[in-house]
Amino acid sequence: MKLSLAVNKTFSQIKNVVFDWGGVITRIDYQKSIEAFGRFGVDHFEDQYTQLHQSALFVQLEEGRIDPEVFRLQLKKIIPKPVSNEQLDEAWSAMLLETPAENIEILKGAKRNYRTFLLSNTNEIHVKRYNAGLKQTFGINGFSELFEKVYYSHITSIRKPNRKIFELIREENGLIPGETLFIDDTFPHIETAVSLGWQIFHLKPPYTLKNLFE
Repeated sequence: MKLSLAVNKTFSQIKNVVFDWGGVITRIDYQKSIEAFGRFGVDHFEDQYTQLHQSALFVQLEEGRIDPEVFRLQLKKIIPKPVSNEQLDEAWSAMLLETPAENIEILKGAKRNYRTFLLSNTNEIHVKRYNAGLKQTFGINGFSELFEKVYYSHITSIRKPNRKIFELIREENGLIPGETLFIDDTFPHIETAVSLGWQIFHLKPPYTLKNLFE
């Protein structure tokens, strides 16, 4: 599988591909978590977490500055009724939908032809849950099997769009910006990559990875 993009002929120079996770590989619906917390009596959960805005508690979780246990304790303070850790994790993870089987095949093919990396603003709860799902559905022991290297914000302690995470990937792997394609669905992340000279593709409907790879 070779990267073939009619929308931008300069992509013929691409040797490295850096993928976002949610919204690119895996379908995301933030409204699902908003509704789940609403059933706990939490009004306006969207003030706490959306694609473009996260409150301090969620930033701390995604930067690995607090562990899931502290996160759950703090989050329960805004929930007016008793909930178990399992219920809380279910609500927090409700936004994670399926990964299309064709995306898994695309990632396997891309890895055969390019140096591929995963760069995701995420957290320990979501990674553990989704890796378990990948094992059950596809027999894959986590996203690390599909890439040369994965970069999770809760491990690196750096979230997109901070330019330091892009520079870290470039330096650790000897990447040339003009030969590196970054695929993300969030515009501020795309802006940082552009400012550093990376090739970019802002993946948003109606485009999917299937449209991007031939």
